[in-house]
Amino acid sequence: MLVTSATQYDQDKSLVNFRRNCNGRAAQRLYAERHPVRRTPAHTMFAHLHQQLCETGSFQKAARNRDRTARTELNEEIVLDMVETTPSLSTRGDHLIGPYILPDHLTGSRYLIFLEQVLPELLDSAHVTAATRTSMWFQQDGALAHFSISVRNHLDATYGERWIGRGGPVHWPPRSPDLSCLDYFFWGQMKSLVYETPVNSAEELVARISAAAGEIRNTPEMLSNVRRSMKRRCEACITCGGHQFEHLL
Repeated sequence: MLVTSATQYDQDKSLVNFRRNCNGRAAQRLYAERHPVRRTPAHTMFAHLHQQLCETGSFQKAARNRDRTARTELNEEIVLDMVETTPSLSTRGDHLIGPYILPDHLTGSRYLIFLEQVLPELLDSAHVTAATRTSMWFQQDGALAHFSISVRNHLDATYGERWIGRGGPVHWPPRSPDLSCLDYFFWGQMKSLVYETPVNSAEELVARISAAAGEIRNTPEMLSNVRRSMKRRCEACITCGGHQFEHLL
């Protein structure tokens, strides 16, 4: 949507109300009251502007042809070179830890408890060595709980430059799942196993998730295929200059 500078100024004032009250609908009502003859934007637009302001400090959209931090040709070539020169690195993808069911209403403080207390126990139970822990990378998506300042501070202290996520040292382009094995493989495979037949209760759902994770964990050739697919995807992404590459797979 194109917004004139005058309209954007008015939206900025409405956004102040949103930032104070964290209420996109209140900002929408304020805009409608001040500009009754104009088309009132959706309340989600104010939330989007708020998120953009928090992430970039600006209301201006980034240029579409700008290189992405995570998916640049250089980064992908580095990954491929590491796998070629040190094949044992890729075996670290042969671990599936968990699952662990997080609360329905996940807050930053609850997520921090998971990172500080639960995740180390999961790593211990999976016998992940200290050497692996000091070199492993952590990746998360852009959920609000993940963006908590306390969470980001913890990840900075624990992983340094080795974590990927919104507000972190390495940004992952939104809605870009094709280079993440969790998205291009794991969640689809889990769903196919869990929902093979109808689920009748929450307890049954949790039991099926655990069983499906165990089946994947105990099928090493499946994880090997996932690892090889990751390499093919990186190569295809480089071939297409960072654009869509699924047709090459």
